[in-house]
Amino acid sequence: MTKTLIYIVGALVLLVGGFFAFNQYMYGQKQADGADASLTSKTWIWVAALYNDGREILPQEPQAFTLLFGTDGAFSATTDCNQMGGTYRLQGDQITFSDMFATKMFCEGSQEQAFTQLLADTQSYHITSSELVFDLKFDSGSVIFR
Repeated sequence: MTKTLIYIVGALVLLVGGFFAFNQYMYGQKQADGADASLTSKTWIWVAALYNDGREILPQEPQAFTLLFGTDGAFSATTDCNQMGGTYRLQGDQITFSDMFATKMFCEGSQEQAFTQLLADTQSYHITSSELVFDLKFDSGSVIFR
């Protein structure tokens, strides 16, 4: 009887531990792998994309493009046309965006596609006293938010 009770308790411990491990795997980690509190503390507004070859992309509608990071690894954004969201993952100064989705309104002349591509092309980030800066893959440029 005692051995049976020990096996039952052991099985319950494994079952509960497995549930929490699965839940952590499926729904992300707390604070998005140690998200910098300054990253999640405000709504960031896209200011510019500056490429190393001299090209610039400036939002035609200032204040329309926003980015908000949750502590749970989710992000939300607004554009000049739609709302979007997805997940992000941090590993040191590396940041990746995935599972991106957006509402599907069509807006003539929207810069939404360029904004979405900038997020997809982001490799790392750093925060200055007033700016969030994304460094693009292949050292091709930077995206600035305030």
